[in-house]
Amino acid sequence: MNHQVPAVSILNRVVVTILAFLVILVSAAYARDSNATMSLLGIYLDRLGVAGANALTIAVGVGVLAFVVLLVEIWPQWRSPVYEARIDGGTMEYAASVVAAAIHRDLRKLDGLRGSHVEVAGSGSQVQVKIKLESLDGSDAPGLASRVSTQVRETLKQLGLEVGSIRLAFESAGELRQHTVSQTQPITK
Repeated sequence: MNHQVPAVSILNRVVVTILAFLVILVSAAYARDSNATMSLLGIYLDRLGVAGANALTIAVGVGVLAFVVLLVEIWPQWRSPVYEARIDGGTMEYAASVVAAAIHRDLRKLDGLRGSHVEVAGSGSQVQVKIKLESLDGSDAPGLASRVSTQVRETLKQLGLEVGSIRLAFESAGELRQHTVSQTQPITK
């Protein structure tokens, strides 16, 4: 299953966005100078039977409605990311929670970790991983970071996904230190 937005849907969003901008501009022009705007739009408003004080109220109402529609159209769609891995003859989809759980499960096998919290982001087959680690006292942070990074790469490879970046944050004795391991390849999709 492909989660790409069809071209017609994109065209509809663009058209609605442009129309909303136009309605906002006309409403603002009316509120600023109603006589000049009414002379330009008089032919159309006469057909609707709108005039006088009601026209200002309607213009403001339509402007507010257009602004709400505009916000709905341009506001980012917040969905849980779905990652796609190529397999023989098709595509395998993983929800972000599945990828995070697989990484968390594999990290529990490592020595030197007391706990971890995994967050993933990205799209397509590129996964950006952020992990908050709680190490055992006396653990070698650089060595542990290397083992965690290697394990994350192996887990993503087993899933058929690619590493976009890995960011590790260590917590030890209440002190937060950050150690980042990242690849230089850009995330595209």
